[in-house]
Amino acid sequence: IESCSSFSIKSLDAMELMESSAQQASSILSLMEDEHSSDVAFVETYNSQVDKSSYTLLVAGASSPDVRNYSEVIETWGQCIDGSALRLPERRGRGHHPHATRDGAFQKRLQLEASAMKSLMKYLEFMEADLYEDFSTDSTTKSSQRKRPPPDRICYNIILASMARQVNPSLYEMRLVLQRMMERVQYELEYVDNETDLEEGHEDDHFNELAMAFFPDVFSYNALIEARANRSAMFASDSNTKQQQQQQFSSPRFHVWQQGQSENLTQKKRRYSSSEEEAILAEHTVEEMSSIVTVSVRPNIWSYNAVIKGWLKTDSERGLQR
Repeated sequence: IESCSSFSIKSLDAMELMESSAQQASSILSLMEDEHSSDVAFVETYNSQVDKSSYTLLVAGASSPDVRNYSEVIETWGQCIDGSALRLPERRGRGHHPHATRDGAFQKRLQLEASAMKSLMKYLEFMEADLYEDFSTDSTTKSSQRKRPPPDRICYNIILASMARQVNPSLYEMRLVLQRMMERVQYELEYVDNETDLEEGHEDDHFNELAMAFFPDVFSYNALIEARANRSAMFASDSNTKQQQQQQFSSPRFHVWQQGQSENLTQKKRRYSSSEEEAILAEHTVEEMSSIVTVSVRPNIWSYNAVIKGWLKTDSERGLQR
């Protein structure tokens, strides 16, 4: 998938191969789940019917997929998302149709992105459903009986990084993923409070540290900054396309009505373009990271590189000055 993602957007075969590879990874994971469930069911049935005094009890031999297996499959689908080629400015040459980019390859890229995002959220919801269902049921349910392992922070960060590479990243949906991470922290803290076998205080502190391990880290917020930078590039590309269309279809004649309204139009002009606003919001995300006091989340070089990228993609004089 990494090799196929480097192909041009025009390569339909590359995108089909990427989707096929991700589907095969999902099939292997489903096969592991089915084999483990079948093995456990057979062993439980056999052990319940055999004479324990005369025969040795069987032990399930099929390995249960762990969180790393799920994170690898999630990352496989996430690598199918890459909207960088679609955010490039259009190159119009002789005989170039204005809607040439919205061809079959463009639609295939959007379909692949939608399919990948659906698979990412499906696996995340499955893993969280087993986790919260175990917490909400009675105490007889054991953690070892979960069908799927609970997601860790790496799974959340992979999804955030994938969402940041979309053609049009949705910051609202990314903030919802951050909210899921905070809910996981709350769940772990409540789970620690409900434990009655904790006697010493240092053990309680240890479990609190484990719960805070699900708090959004610098990689989580870097994904938000990268999404702002990609949105800045997208708005700048759209602005350049609109300017080219206006130059192509504008009339060379200067109408009388334009003389009376030219000054008013300049006064109502926006102070910042949409692309520049995204770069400013990327800076605000860096400031948000510095103001977090719950855990130590400080911007690193990748954070500032994403902000610089956002300002450079604005393609404006203000962006070069920033």
